[in-house]
Amino acid sequence: MLKAEATILLEGRDITQSLEGRLLNLNYRDRLSGEADTIELTLMDKDKLLLTDSFPPRGATASITVNDFDLGAFELDEVDYSAPPNVMRVKATSISQNSGLRQTDESKSWESVLLSKIARDIAEASALELFYQAGYNPEIKRAEQGEQSRLAFLDKLCADNGLIVKVADGKLIVVEEVTLEAQDPVTALTWSDITRFDAKATLNEVYQKCEVNYKHAKQDKLFSATATDDSKAQGRTLKINRRVNSQAEADRLAAHELRNANKKEFQVTITMPLRLNLLAGVVVTLEDFGFFSGKWLVDESSHDVSDSGSVTRITLHRTENQS
Repeated sequence: MLKAEATILLEGRDITQSLEGRLLNLNYRDRLSGEADTIELTLMDKDKLLLTDSFPPRGATASITVNDFDLGAFELDEVDYSAPPNVMRVKATSISQNSGLRQTDESKSWESVLLSKIARDIAEASALELFYQAGYNPEIKRAEQGEQSRLAFLDKLCADNGLIVKVADGKLIVVEEVTLEAQDPVTALTWSDITRFDAKATLNEVYQKCEVNYKHAKQDKLFSATATDDSKAQGRTLKINRRVNSQAEADRLAAHELRNANKKEFQVTITMPLRLNLLAGVVVTLEDFGFFSGKWLVDESSHDVSDSGSVTRITLHRTENQS
């Protein structure tokens, strides 16, 4: 039963018992990069009490545990109500409104600093703790945050350098996707473990190689780099003309843009009974799935807990390292 699986604290006060008979569904969605993790509670309100004294306070902090698995802290930021039937949906996010990380458009610039320094400045301005876990820490000659949110700016800057940004539980995390893909699988899934399997293989927007060319006016140099997908004997070429400040940056940009584009070549979505350990950023192995067997990285996970049955849905892309 749901009441035995979930514990909900609101501003440190356990409200699990008060939600007995009201909580229809709890959804937890976890994304790999660029977006906040979210919680959504669906509540039945036949007696309309939730519209009065028990109306959820927006901006309050909720901490939720399911089956002793700590989902972290979330800020209540949206309440929807509809009738009949009388149902309230309470939505919460892992990024606080007060942090200014995604809500405020602002302008700022950096010159000749390491990427970790920019990430640290943004983390401190947003009252977050920085975890820079990437082995790659490039020097950024110049970066302009032009009337955009801190999260949108940092996410784009990191993506251009092959890195991922994630915000969860008061932490700003920067990591390399190739590092995540190189992890050992947390589990192996077979047909007996799942209830639904959806897969796609496509050649649309898939490339054999990527070419980067940029003429640096100040240095009076042309930086050119080519990255090739060795698994493809032929195919299209992705052409990139974006500012780089060194040959090493050009080489890395070509490799990153090629692998990022080709992630869409093989995609899988799996539904199964609740598996809260299958979160965005972990690797799983698919066994006995024929063409789709191998190692896959979880891009997004969604977990629903309810009296009618608790399920996990994960979306994945195939990793480059299949050994």
